[in-house]
Amino acid sequence: MTTWNMGRDRLPRKFAFLNLFTRSAALAVSFASLCVAINASVRYDHAKEMIGVYVAGCWAILLDSTEIAALCDSEHRVKRLPSGCLALLEFLTSILCAIVPFLVWLGYVRFDYECDGTPAECQVAQDHRTRADNEAFLAFALQWTVGGLHFLFACFACVTVCRGR
Repeated sequence: MTTWNMGRDRLPRKFAFLNLFTRSAALAVSFASLCVAINASVRYDHAKEMIGVYVAGCWAILLDSTEIAALCDSEHRVKRLPSGCLALLEFLTSILCAIVPFLVWLGYVRFDYECDGTPAECQVAQDHRTRADNEAFLAFALQWTVGGLHFLFACFACVTVCRGR
């Protein structure tokens, strides 16, 4: 077996524990992002604005859960991607998690708002919009955090590739 195609660390190695911890954190943040996005969709009718969060979150959950399963498999039943492929996949995931939710949101958001009701009705509507926007921003911020973690994973994979050659 050549050095560039050697298996990556699995548990109980130290780097595998670090990778497992950070992957689990990314998985938890992805789930939290999806929960906030679902709440914003149901409660504030922001389903269209949250499509990017849904897509990026589901993709990150799939990638993280498969890597966690492979990390925990000490009997090598679950095959792991080569480090070079993982680096590219992690980089694409970081772009997906960081950019797509924001671009989808820009496509649907309305910055102008006119109220034809009484000042009290307009204040209630403005408060509702503010809460909805804050919840949408929280979903985006959580997904951006996942994107940052996946960029870190891409850097780890690049270091593994460079170290192995």
